[in-house]
Amino acid sequence: RGMYDRAMTYMVHRGPDNAFVLFSYAIFVSALCEDDFAVIMDYVQRAHAVDPHKEKYRMAEVGFFRQATIEQPNSARAMLNYALCLQFYGTCLTWRQRVAPEY
Repeated sequence: RGMYDRAMTYMVHRGPDNAFVLFSYAIFVSALCEDDFAVIMDYVQRAHAVDPHKEKYRMAEVGFFRQATIEQPNSARAMLNYALCLQFYGTCLTWRQRVAPEY
């Protein structure tokens, strides 16, 4: 929690919006239900305004969130975080490898 708060505070004091910080913070507070959805979507819209070509968060989506679901297919937290990443980052309309828990 402290890392996200410090990143947001640093971004606000430093100046321009940072898409990576905004997307990460939106996923974090959404997963924990700590903020209103309208506020969370404001973070997401600001991130998209800064990074309209969706380049800044691509590595986090593929290398972290997607990889976590592959390595932990039974983890609800990994699935939730990846779903939020796809929803907010706007890549949920593209083809993805099916990741399903093994029951």
